[in-house]
Amino acid sequence: MIQFRDLELSDIPKVRTFFEKYASRSCDATIGGAFMWRKYFETQIYFDDTVLLFKVRRSVDSTAFLTPYGDWERGFALIFDYCRETGMQPAFCAVTNRELPYYEEHFRIDMIKFNRKWSDYLYEAEKHRTFAGKKLSGQRNHVNKFLKSYDNWSFEDVTPDNLEETRAFCMEIEHQRAKESSTYEAEEEILGEVFDHYDEYGFFGNILRVDGQIIAMAMGEIIGDTLFVHIEKARRDYFGAFQMMVREFARAHTGGEVQYINREDDSGDEGLRTSKLSYQPMELLDKATVTLKL
Repeated sequence: MIQFRDLELSDIPKVRTFFEKYASRSCDATIGGAFMWRKYFETQIYFDDTVLLFKVRRSVDSTAFLTPYGDWERGFALIFDYCRETGMQPAFCAVTNRELPYYEEHFRIDMIKFNRKWSDYLYEAEKHRTFAGKKLSGQRNHVNKFLKSYDNWSFEDVTPDNLEETRAFCMEIEHQRAKESSTYEAEEEILGEVFDHYDEYGFFGNILRVDGQIIAMAMGEIIGDTLFVHIEKARRDYFGAFQMMVREFARAHTGGEVQYINREDDSGDEGLRTSKLSYQPMELLDKATVTLKL
């Protein structure tokens, strides 16, 4: 029987090779998606030269696997053997529509359940770069007002010289959020770790300044043809700061082969859902939990 162990930051290079070969547009198949929340979901892994397997805590008393990376046939066989040995019913979470047909063709399905709050928002990068068209007129108007209101603005890379300043800004905005969320404390810890291990994560980031002061920031990564935005923060008292950050981040990191932007899920937050829908996603990447019969 294979042995799972806790996912560690030192695993990033190996995990990245599997993710880059698979090139999914789902945020679960990214360094940010896998590692930032690894403690919250108690993520464990097994990997060798041909397969990468993830096991996560889906709820207080429920464990699930992710679709294998690498050799699917061997990966599923290893998971089924593990379930037989441990008495677990095989359950897989974050199953995309790209993967679901394989489950339906090869396994006996007990249940398929979708949860809207985990659907990723996928956008056409060009629309974020321009905000062209009637449906994005609101975002475009915010950007235009920003440009008219603030002459002395700049857009910069996150570098070792401004990393601590960016961290302080990010934490300031985080502390302004409502603390009712069950993930609030986890999010603060996650942000701290990303800044502590910025080079290990391999993210790129940018900051937006007005009169020398940071008013917005974003961080992400690129896998395949998709820019994944893992962190976005902006001050609300600067009109259009968020829309300006979204546009400039897209302009800086898309084009050429990178034609899509994934801004992750909304976690069921109604305000966040309204905001992300207002940017006119081309697709919601739905994800299912699939329970199988041994």
